[in-house]
Amino acid sequence: MPYGYNGKVLHVDLTAGKLEVEELEEAFYRTYLGGSGLGMAYALKLIPPGADPLGPDNVLVISLGVTTGAPISGQSRATATAKSPLSGAIGDAQAGGFWPAEAKGAGFDAYIIKGKAKEPVYLWVQDGEAELRDAAHLWGKVTGEVQATIREELDDAKIEVLQCGPAGEMGVRFACIISMCNRAHGRSGMGAVMGSKNLKAIAVRGHQRPEVADGKALTSLARWGAQNFPESDIYGMGVDGTADVLAYQNESGGLPTRNWSSGVFEGYEAITGAAMSNSILKERDTCYACVVRCKRVVETEWQGKEVLPQYGGPEYETLATFGSYCGVDDLAAVAYANQVCNMYGLDTISCGATVAFAMDCFEQWTCWPKGRPGPVSASARGRKTWSWPSRATTCRPTCRKSSAAWASSTPSTRLAPTTSRQSTMAPTKGTLRPIRIAWACWTCGRHSPRAAWAWKRSATRPIPSNGTACSTASTSANSSMARPGSSTIPTSW
Repeated sequence: MPYGYNGKVLHVDLTAGKLEVEELEEAFYRTYLGGSGLGMAYALKLIPPGADPLGPDNVLVISLGVTTGAPISGQSRATATAKSPLSGAIGDAQAGGFWPAEAKGAGFDAYIIKGKAKEPVYLWVQDGEAELRDAAHLWGKVTGEVQATIREELDDAKIEVLQCGPAGEMGVRFACIISMCNRAHGRSGMGAVMGSKNLKAIAVRGHQRPEVADGKALTSLARWGAQNFPESDIYGMGVDGTADVLAYQNESGGLPTRNWSSGVFEGYEAITGAAMSNSILKERDTCYACVVRCKRVVETEWQGKEVLPQYGGPEYETLATFGSYCGVDDLAAVAYANQVCNMYGLDTISCGATVAFAMDCFEQWTCWPKGRPGPVSASARGRKTWSWPSRATTCRPTCRKSSAAWASSTPSTRLAPTTSRQSTMAPTKGTLRPIRIAWACWTCGRHSPRAAWAWKRSATRPIPSNGTACSTASTSANSSMARPGSSTIPTSW
C-alpha cells in the first residue's frame, strides 16, 4: 500500500442500515489519489443518470487528501462530493480543520453514504469500528448544540463532528456541511444532500496516523516552515486571516459591492482583516499541524446579540458577501451574520449573495409589495433618506437569437439619479407615475417582448385609476400607466 493511505473505504447504506468496508488496491490510489479525484471516481460510478440530488439515489462521498493526517501545514483537508441540488451537476466542496485528520486516523480514506435512513441517525466511527446511532434528539438543533451533545453522549471531548445544520435538514439548496461549528464545506449544497438522507452527523475519533516515507525529513521540513513563516509571502494571512486580501481587492476594483454593481466599496476599511484584528478578534485558530493560524475567532455583540467564539469569525468571502456585497460596513453585523450561517449550516457566500440580490431588487422597485410607498431607509446617521433606483432595472431578458443581454433603447428615460444610490432630500411634490422601458437586443436590434418598469415623479399629471400599457416597441415618458399592483402591470416575468 502506498504511503499516506489506510487502504480502506467505509460504505454506509442508510436505507438498509448496513456498513461495509472496501479494501482498495494500490492501482486505484495511483489512479485517483484522494480528495476530489477519489470522490469523483465514486460519484460517477455509483450515482445513476437522472438521479434526484435530494433523493436516495444520490451518493455523498466524503474523501480525504493523500497527505491529510501528516504533521505539516495546510494538509488537513476533506472533500464532499455528490450531485448538487443547486446546479444539477457534480458538487464538490472542501474544508479543513481537525475533522479531516481525525477521520483519517479513524481508519478510512473515504466515507461513502448511500440511500436514506427512515429516521434521523448519525455515524460514529472510532479506530476502524463504525456504527449508526439514533439522532432524533439532535434533529433541528444548531451546530453548537449537536457537537456538545455528541461529545457528552460518547464521553470524549476530542471527538470531531461533521454535520448538516437545520438548513440541510430543511433542504436549503445552498446548505453546507460543517465541522467544528465553523469549518464549512460551503459550496454546491452538500448540506442539503446530507440532510435529505436523514444523516445528521459523522462523528470520528482516531489514534492512528498515516505512514510516511521519511518521518525525519517531514519533521525537519515542518520545523523549517515554522521558523521561516514570518518571512514568507503568506505571513499576512496568518496575522489578518484570509481577509488580508480585502483591501487589495478593493484597490484593484475586484471587491464585490452592492450586488456586483461595483468593484469598489467606500466603506471597505471598516471590514478589512486589519480592522478585525484591531477590534473584535479574540484569538487565531488553526487546522491540524498548521503554523499559519489564519482562522479567525471573534467575540463581540451586535444590537444586543452575542457573537460567540465557538462559531469562529468571518473569512474574506463572508466579509465580502455580507459586507460590501450588501453595502454594509458594520463589522459586528457581518460577524453576527457569519455566526447565524455557521449555527444553521448555510454557505455564507451563497447566502450573502442572495441577500444582496434581494436588496438590489428591492431597491430597483422590482419586488415591492402592493400598496407600499416609495422606499425609505435610515442612514448611518439616523436621519431618514429616500432611496432611489440607481439603474432603470436589474431584469434584462435574453434575445432568443443570441445570449446577448438587452440594452436600453431609451436611455433618456432613466429618471433616477445614477451618481448616488440615496438622496437625503425628500421627493418633490407630485405623484409617482410608472413608465415602461423597452429593451433592445444588442445583436438583432429588436425589442424585447417584455419590458421593465421605472418610476417618474410628475408634478402636473395624476396617476390614472385605470391605465393602458404602452407598446414595447416605444417608450414614452407621458404614457398613461396604472398604479403598482394593477392587472395592467405584470407582477412577474
